[in-house]
Amino acid sequence: MFSKSSDSHKPDKKIRVLIVEDSPLICKILTKIFNTDEEIEVAGIANDGKKAVEYAMSLKPDIITMDINLPIMNGFEATKKIMAYAPTPILIVSSSLYTVEMNLAFKAISFGALDVVEKGPMETQDNIDKFGKTIVEKIKLLSKVKVITHPEAKIADIGLRTTKTFKEELAGNKIVGIVSSTGGPKALLDVITGLPDDFKFPVVIVQHIVPGFTSGLIDWLQSESGKKISLASGGSVVQPGQIYIAPENYHTQILHDGRIHLLATPPYQGHKPSGNILLRSLADSYGPNSIGVILTGMGSDGCEGLMEIRRKGGRTLAQDEVTSIVYGMPKVAFETGAAEKIFPIEKIGQEIIKLI
Repeated sequence: MFSKSSDSHKPDKKIRVLIVEDSPLICKILTKIFNTDEEIEVAGIANDGKKAVEYAMSLKPDIITMDINLPIMNGFEATKKIMAYAPTPILIVSSSLYTVEMNLAFKAISFGALDVVEKGPMETQDNIDKFGKTIVEKIKLLSKVKVITHPEAKIADIGLRTTKTFKEELAGNKIVGIVSSTGGPKALLDVITGLPDDFKFPVVIVQHIVPGFTSGLIDWLQSESGKKISLASGGSVVQPGQIYIAPENYHTQILHDGRIHLLATPPYQGHKPSGNILLRSLADSYGPNSIGVILTGMGSDGCEGLMEIRRKGGRTLAQDEVTSIVYGMPKVAFETGAAEKIFPIEKIGQEIIKLI
């Protein structure tokens, strides 16, 4: 059973959570999970999107758990309003079962929500305990993130594609590898839209995400950016201008002949797919023709592989602290020397073009 923390030290200030959820059962489960942890307390409960916006302004919680499928105003619209007028860290609590709901979850991320966690089945106590552990970890991490205002006036800017051209003579046997985690979907969108429509090189991405959400991520990135994005498929050869997302439960490697190789081996340093395994394969197969990028995320995944790319003569970048939702992976990449330079997210696409 989801148990109370045994740590006798009590924090001076608890993390105040606003629960936005129309299911009485899920509200009850979330309330019990949060009240069981000594570092968290429930600031309030909103059963529809309109109340969520009102409570965000009046209660000023430290973080909000936001359902997507809500009455009166859905979670996406509520997220837009909150981030425009009362910016607060928002964790989307959604289901991967419905394409429409998944798409709205990713749209909410594009307007300032920080991450998404799957509700999953709640029939057994084991399922509830697993969900509880995951969401408590997310709450404690994301509640510390300083969010910025996302005025609704900026909506028209979302998803606009660059019209830059890319000189045909620059095309060659080059490849770009990107690793991202918490905050990654929005960061990936920024990088992808920063690349020209006629970009001539394959891009392979490892994004740590809740199981079941990879297909939704691909659909969302493709619709928002207009770029060609697909799931990496074992045995196929990477194509110029194509963007590939590593599948769940497999490590992705790119071999010397450009073929995608999927590994069903155990997680590496807690991750599957592993950014380190991807970037190491690029270093081995493409050497100085490889470019590695580390974006926002907790931990250090990708940093070893990034260092290998640099050792083999390739080029390496990392996202800066100011624009990172979690400055963990990029920080390690820069401090260890794996990343040559750091840039704000809106400039990384441009820097990739310059390096090529």
